[in-house]
Amino acid sequence: MYQAIKSKIKKGVTFLTTLAVLANPLYADDATVRARAGHNSSGLETEITGNFSKNLSYMSRNTITTDYENNVNTFFFADISYNIGKGISAVSETQAAPGMGIVQRAGLSLFKSKGGASAYILSTAKVGKDIDCEVLGILSYVKLFPNNMYIAAASEDFVNFGKEGLNFITSNNRVGIGKNSYMGGLSANMTFDNELNPTFDFGIFLSRTFGK
Repeated sequence: MYQAIKSKIKKGVTFLTTLAVLANPLYADDATVRARAGHNSSGLETEITGNFSKNLSYMSRNTITTDYENNVNTFFFADISYNIGKGISAVSETQAAPGMGIVQRAGLSLFKSKGGASAYILSTAKVGKDIDCEVLGILSYVKLFPNNMYIAAASEDFVNFGKEGLNFITSNNRVGIGKNSYMGGLSANMTFDNELNPTFDFGIFLSRTFGK
């Protein structure tokens, strides 16, 4: 009975997290669409962020990637964060991907910024059986210029490890020049398996941000 109740609670949290994000686009402060073309694959990424209230916010991202043999992969996640204070938030995360199904995670995040630089760290653990841990780190920098021009760089590093140790690492990096809501530049994506064997994908990207 305990396992059945726990399973229902987990499914309920997953459903409510996804529903809250998808059913409230009017709360979105920003939406970004980013297209990337690399020498091994290409992809389309959509991301929305917003606030339900002063201390309750959300972010969701959907990524579609295809290689040049027409193999398509998708990955979706939605985070709902409650601000505890001093840049720390409690996070409920829902992930979904083919072959993985829907996975519920919980953890803590830390956000700090100074000038044009910012750092975001999110650490979560899988809820339920086969527990694993994930750490996401995002470093970004923006330098503003006259006439709404800017230079921006970002590095997103993701580590997943379980009972047997490291599962994989991804590192997505980009640097570009923007004007108003448009930005374009160079991208360098790297993936490492559990033995740290690397795969590289170098290319270009173009993005547009939509705000209120």
